[in-house]
Amino acid sequence: MQVLWYPWRAFAYYYHPGEFTAITAFEGTYKRMRLKLVFVASLVAAVAGAGGAIAIILFVFSSLTPLIKPGALVVSTFLLPLVSTLIASMFVYRHTARRRKLQAALTALIALFLTVAIFLSASFATSRSRPIQPQPGLQRNSG
Repeated sequence: MQVLWYPWRAFAYYYHPGEFTAITAFEGTYKRMRLKLVFVASLVAAVAGAGGAIAIILFVFSSLTPLIKPGALVVSTFLLPLVSTLIASMFVYRHTARRRKLQAALTALIALFLTVAIFLSASFATSRSRPIQPQPGLQRNSG
C-alpha cells in the first residue's frame, strides 16, 4: 500500500554490510516537501470553490444582470473560491512538518491558478458560438 505523500522508496530498507540493523529513509536526510498533498489540496479547493461559484451563477441566475447589482448571493459567489483556497492552505499548513509557510503559499497559488483556469474553461464552454442576430423587421433607410 502506498501512502499519499511519500514515495515508495521511503519505506524501503537499506541494509549495510556487516550490520544487523536496517535503516529506513526516514532516519536519513529525507527532507522533501509533500507535493502530492499540496497538489491534491489545491485541486480540491479549486474544484470546490470554482465549481460551486459556477453552479450558483449558471443555475440560480437566469441571466448575468444580477451580477451587475451585487447582493448577498453575488458576493458569496466571489468569496467561495477564496474561502476554499484559504481552507486548503490551512489544511496543508497544519499537516506538514517542514517548510510550512512555503507549502501553504504554494497551495494557495496553485489553487488560485486552477480556479482561474476553471472559470475560463467554464466561460468558454457556456458561451455562444455565434452572436445573436437581430430579428428581421422593418428596415429603415438612414439618410
